[in-house]
Amino acid sequence: MFAFLDPRLTRDDTTDEDFASTLALDLGDEDMVYLAGPEPVTRIVRVAPAQVQGSAMDGLFAARRRVHGSAGVPGLSGAVLHVGGWFVLWQEGPQAAVQAALQPSQRRQRYGTPRLIHRSVGPRTLAEPLALSITQWPEKPERFAERIEAIAAAAPQLQPQQVWRAFSEPCTLAGARPLLIPQRVAVLASDGQRSIEVARRLADRFDHPLVYRRFAGARPGSRDVGAAYLDLPLPAALLRVLAVSRRAFAHPLVHESLRHAGRLTLLVGTQETRAMELAVGVAAFLGRADLRPAIELVAESPDVGSFVAGFLRNRTGLAVSEVEGRPGDAQLLALLMGSRAA
Repeated sequence: MFAFLDPRLTRDDTTDEDFASTLALDLGDEDMVYLAGPEPVTRIVRVAPAQVQGSAMDGLFAARRRVHGSAGVPGLSGAVLHVGGWFVLWQEGPQAAVQAALQPSQRRQRYGTPRLIHRSVGPRTLAEPLALSITQWPEKPERFAERIEAIAAAAPQLQPQQVWRAFSEPCTLAGARPLLIPQRVAVLASDGQRSIEVARRLADRFDHPLVYRRFAGARPGSRDVGAAYLDLPLPAALLRVLAVSRRAFAHPLVHESLRHAGRLTLLVGTQETRAMELAVGVAAFLGRADLRPAIELVAESPDVGSFVAGFLRNRTGLAVSEVEGRPGDAQLLALLMGSRAA
């Protein structure tokens, strides 16, 4: 467990609530949001075995409440991930704030010291005191420990967001390298969970696991949102399909996951308002991230599709391919691969 556990804790069976109630000793300042930008800060990524009982997300929600309490390190922003029986903690801030976070008390040493995987100085990426994430992949802690060694060996040459992605998005294919970045395509939908439903059908069709992810921001009381991904060993290349729900698309950690997507497939329904909300969000994301992926628009309504496509072309300067109707799984997979062939 992380060395910044409250020294009042003396039990070996530390629960997720215990973890959550003390995590904020190193994470954040009350009601502060730090803007990501070019000003150099110290960035660190640490890992520690998780000792949780019950819902890990409930534990992280409790940690978030603690962030907005009296404890905290001013100027420190962070993100915490639960995956494979481990916690991954990514923190950024002034050097003094990070050093304060790294100082364990003697009474906390009984829980062990988290392993420092990455430390560097560079632009701040994180913009919240504490962002939350869970990857629901049934990876045994021992297998995750093996991934730690591989990632740690490469970490000096990586940015912290690359280290985070390597931990939070393990490849599901047997024998895959821990730092493998598959060819990526993102599926975004204007209607609720449709993108997740598409990924679920593809997972069933190819008999490959669908990995679910949960995200939550720093605002107290805000709920978690969902995304998922699927790895497909296609003949030409390994393809990762990232499926993001409408609500999840606004989360900054989701944006980090989408940065390597070479293609965006946008599924828009017949409701123009929701379709435009998605289009505005996509245009803003691409502008901030300075990305130029291929965009494929699949529209049930020709009128809505034409309007959304025109908006995206004007706002992004990118070409937007249009497909009308509601394609079947085979046709949709062809679109995700960049082909219109069924």
